[in-house]
Amino acid sequence: MNKKTKHDYLKKFVFILIGPDFVILNSTSTSKFLCTKQNDDNQGFEITTNPTISSNNIIIYEDLLNKTALEITIQSLNYIGAFILICSSIGGQSAGIRSDVFIGCK
Repeated sequence: MNKKTKHDYLKKFVFILIGPDFVILNSTSTSKFLCTKQNDDNQGFEITTNPTISSNNIIIYEDLLNKTALEITIQSLNYIGAFILICSSIGGQSAGIRSDVFIGCK
């Protein structure tokens, strides 16, 4: 009988980092983030915001640098508010990582 250990589950788990983890922007600025995986899990990246922000207010560009790194660019279009940017692995066993984004007046 193959009994799974805690180590077996951790081998499949992918650790993800995002930087910076906190930004303050003005209502018409752009900021870049880097989301990285500890190792390649053969899955893509998933980028979400919480709460969901309309693309009329925020544009999110994704540039896959390699299998373990994704550059994210956020452009604010006269948006004022706060949200959480979440980076996670698509369909994999991972915990998403977040960055807090605050956008104020010019």
